[in-house]
Amino acid sequence: MDTPGTTTSSNVSPPSASDARRAAVAAREAVFGAVSEAQQILRAATEGPVPTRKVRAKLEQVVDAIERGLDDEETVLSVVLPQVDAWGPVRMERMLAAHAEARSVVKRLRELARMQRRTEARLAQAERALSELVRALQDDARVYVGGDVLKDDPVVAGQSDG
Repeated sequence: MDTPGTTTSSNVSPPSASDARRAAVAAREAVFGAVSEAQQILRAATEGPVPTRKVRAKLEQVVDAIERGLDDEETVLSVVLPQVDAWGPVRMERMLAAHAEARSVVKRLRELARMQRRTEARLAQAERALSELVRALQDDARVYVGGDVLKDDPVVAGQSDG
């Protein structure tokens, strides 16, 4: 993913906070889109005959898309988030910890996708893992990519007006 403000040249300034926010939101939307596709195929697989290979292939695609989205978000936010305010470094640490948890869910999904036999229990596990991932990502979106966190307005201590 191309991130605003970055090129191969070493003298390019980092992206603005709002550019970083747009890129991070786009990465999250890609993750949510992939999760939605996986949820659809899992529902279809529980309601009728969907070939196991199709379910596995879709889950593998989703897992890859989720990992790319997390990587993209980390890449763009690692440049801006630590400097956004006094809490920036803490926010960055917490985001990385939340992403580590998300990656453990992704690992579980990958393991489920690679299982040779499809069972109702495995489909239910995959659905629960996807729901857990969505909840976690929605909860921390406000903390890391919220408009009140990533904005271009400078924060100045002791300023009384304008």
